[in-house]
Amino acid sequence: MGYNASMIETSEIPKTYEEAVTTLARWQGEIADPDLVIYACLDPEHQVVRLIEISAGFVSTNPPHPWALGPTPYFPYRSEVLLLTPGDWEASRIPDDWACLTREQVWPQA
Repeated sequence: MGYNASMIETSEIPKTYEEAVTTLARWQGEIADPDLVIYACLDPEHQVVRLIEISAGFVSTNPPHPWALGPTPYFPYRSEVLLLTPGDWEASRIPDDWACLTREQVWPQA
């Protein structure tokens, strides 16, 4: 089954970078294991939404490799998601090109 634009409510399409970060985190968090924690690695140029997702349900890879999508008609930003185990997170196993000045927890929301 292919993409069907009528399945997405236009009110759900993020209009700003900040909305895109929180929307993608919510979409990911609502369907994940309850132990999931998500951090946003904020892009100062507001071009790429990068999320670091941490869960015991993920498999550790060496090296960790993010997956990328978009932009799409329902998510108008390029997105990259890095899946880490708690051990990977504690060992700071984040790719060098993911160095970010600002990182904030976006799931679960406080």
